[in-house]
Amino acid sequence: MLGASFLTMIAISLGSLGLWRMGADLEWTGPFFVSAGLLSHWQVWIGAAVLAQYGSFRLARYARSRHRAGEETVETVQPAQSMAANV
Repeated sequence: MLGASFLTMIAISLGSLGLWRMGADLEWTGPFFVSAGLLSHWQVWIGAAVLAQYGSFRLARYARSRHRAGEETVETVQPAQSMAANV
């Protein structure tokens, strides 16, 4: 869950950089710190933000499923132990 939260923060940062670059293209903001190359396009930053957020979603979903699987294992073990104590 910590990794998923961290990826969400990265996605927010990447999205804000994408919006800054888009604003620079529309001359609403100051100049962007990357003026040439692959990282000078807002589509790259927004796309990276979307991918990071998707990765965060999948990681959180995996963590919740593993947590639930651990709870089910504990619940199935405890009744068996209590039955053995009653015999």
